[in-house]
Amino acid sequence: MTHFEMVQKLVHHQGNPEAAALLAQELTADARFPAALAAAELTTAGRKARSLLDVAREPALAVLAASAPAGPVADEAWKVRYLGQEMAGLLADAVRRLVPRLDDRTLLPEGMRVCDVAYVLVTRFLREPAVPGYLQLPEKERNAVLQALRKSERFLEATGA
Repeated sequence: MTHFEMVQKLVHHQGNPEAAALLAQELTADARFPAALAAAELTTAGRKARSLLDVAREPALAVLAASAPAGPVADEAWKVRYLGQEMAGLLADAVRRLVPRLDDRTLLPEGMRVCDVAYVLVTRFLREPAVPGYLQLPEKERNAVLQALRKSERFLEATGA
């Protein structure tokens, strides 16, 4: 899909969540196509396929994770190492992107604050034990929990603080 076609579709589907979701699926498939092609050629194209997958990063992850085991053991070992390294990198990046949201006290329609959602996600990503019943705690206590999280060893290690 060309840039112009994408813009036309976005304008056409404005205000229609179902159509927008279908467009998002189409764009995702388009983004993953080169990675899917490279993954299919991993055994025969070797270095060229690996180079393309290295550049593709996120789109390559979904394709490689869903692909059948590679033929030769060396190709499968590369694929497993690549998936592990990239997923760990994405997880670390997600945590870094959530850190500023730990300060965002904006109230969401569900009654939670942005910082509460960020807390739940960060603790899950870091495998940091979450405070039981965190979302039911009074706001002042949740704020204290957020501060404690920022001082935890896993948090400091993950964020490089």
